[in-house]
Amino acid sequence: MHEKGSALLLAVILSFLLMALGLGLTMSSLSEFTMSDEFESHERALYIADAGIGAVETSMRGRDLERALREETLVPSYLGIPPETERDPISIEEARDIDFNRPPEQVTQFRLTGMLTPSQGVQVGRGRYFARVTDNHDGDSDPLTDYDGRIFIRSVGVHPGPPQEVTLYGSNLKNSVVEIEKLLKRDMSFDASTPFNVYGPHARPSQNRFFDGNAFKIDGYDHSQMSIDEVLRGHHHRDGESEHAAMGMINDDLGGGDATGSLREVYESLDRNQMSNLIGDEGPYGETPSIRDETDMIRESPNGDAKNVFDAHFLNQFINRVAAVADNRYDENTSLSGSNILLGTEDDPQITVAMGDLSLSGNGSGSGILVVKGKLEYSGAFDYNGLILVIGDGEVTISGANKSIIGGLYLAEILQDENGEHLFGIPEFTISGMTNFYFRSKSVHMAISLLPFRSIGWREITREISSPDRMTYPEDPRHAASPNM
Repeated sequence: MHEKGSALLLAVILSFLLMALGLGLTMSSLSEFTMSDEFESHERALYIADAGIGAVETSMRGRDLERALREETLVPSYLGIPPETERDPISIEEARDIDFNRPPEQVTQFRLTGMLTPSQGVQVGRGRYFARVTDNHDGDSDPLTDYDGRIFIRSVGVHPGPPQEVTLYGSNLKNSVVEIEKLLKRDMSFDASTPFNVYGPHARPSQNRFFDGNAFKIDGYDHSQMSIDEVLRGHHHRDGESEHAAMGMINDDLGGGDATGSLREVYESLDRNQMSNLIGDEGPYGETPSIRDETDMIRESPNGDAKNVFDAHFLNQFINRVAAVADNRYDENTSLSGSNILLGTEDDPQITVAMGDLSLSGNGSGSGILVVKGKLEYSGAFDYNGLILVIGDGEVTISGANKSIIGGLYLAEILQDENGEHLFGIPEFTISGMTNFYFRSKSVHMAISLLPFRSIGWREITREISSPDRMTYPEDPRHAASPNM
C-alpha cells in the first residue's frame, strides 16, 4: 500500500518536472523568437538609416552648404521632448515610442536647422528615416557657417519592433532605432580666384599668338552680386566688389622662380592696345594688364585643398573620378555644332566630361563643370557658367564672336614619364574674337558643389558617444554638437 502511494507521488513530481521543463523550453523558444524579431527589426532600422544617408548625400549635390545648414524646418513633437543634441534630427526617445504611421496628437513643435527630410521623415516600407546636416568643428564657433567644406549628415532609422505587452503613447509597438553619422568633405581644389588660370613653368600659344585682336576681355572683378543675365548683357563690374587678377599663372617651383617664366612670356606677347583688356587687381606690371603669379597665394591659402592643383597625379585621378559621375560624357573626340546646344542650366547645372578632344562650334549655353582631357576648340557663340578645366593635353583655342565664360577656367598639361609618374608639361592657349571672361565666385562654388563628397568617416551613434554632456563646442558653449571625428 505504501509502495503504491510512493509511486503516485513520484509520478506527480515527475509530471511537474516535465511540465516545468516544457514550460521552460517554451519560454526559451518564445524568448529566442522575440530576440530574433528584435534583431531583424534592428537590422532593418540600420539599413533604413544607411539608405537615408545615401539618399540625402545625393540630394546635397549642387546645394550650397551654408544654405542647407541655415534652412529651418518646424518638426512636430508628440512627447514634448526636443532632440538630445544639435546633430539629432529627432528625439531618440520619441523615435522609439511613437508609431509614426498612426501618430498621436502633437503637443508642440521645434524649429530645427539643417533638416534634409520632411518633418515626418521619409517612409521606407514600414519604417522611415530622419536626416539632418550640421557643421563640423571647423574653428569658426558658428554651427551655421561652413568654413572648410566638411559637414556631418546624421540619419535616424526607425522600424517597428515586435508587439509589446504594455501600450506606450497610444501604440503597442516599440520601434527599433538606429542612428548613424557620416563626415563628408566637399572638394575645394578648384576654388579659383581668377577667371583664367594657367599652370606651367612656361606657356605657348596654340596658334600664332596668345592674344589675337582687340575684342576679347578678361575681367577679374567678382561679379557674384550680378545675375548671369546681367553679366551676359555686358554690364561691367560694380564699385565695392572684391577684385582679383584677370590671369593667374601658377607653377610650384620656388627654387626656379615659380611662374616667373610663363608670366613674362604672356606679358611680352601683349600689344599695347591689348593690355587694358585684362582688368583686375594689380600685378607686377600694374593694374593693366592684370596678370600675376598666384603660386604663393595658393601655398598660403587657408583652403587645405588648394595645393592639390600642384599635384599632377591628383589632377589625372580627378579626371577619372569626375568622369564616373558625369551627366554628359564623351569618350571619343567630339564636335558639338548646330543650334541650341545645352550642357546644363543655371537651375539644373551638370557635369560634362570629354575624355578626348572637344570642339564647341555651335550656339547655346552650359552651366556646371566642363572637363576636357584632350584639346578644347571653342569657336561657337556658346556661353558657359561655372568651371572649365582643361587638364589633359592642356591646350585651348578660343575664337569666334559673342561668347562669355562666367566663373573660371583652369589650364594644365599632364604628362606621364617612362616610370608612370605624372608631371606637368607646357600649356598652350590662344584667345581671339569677341570672347569675354568674367570672374564670379558664386559660379565657381556652384560648380564645385556638383562634385561628389569625399567620405571621411562613418559610425553608429550610441548613447555613450552621443551623451549630451559631451556635446559642446570648446570655443562657444552656447552651441551644442557631438565630438569631432
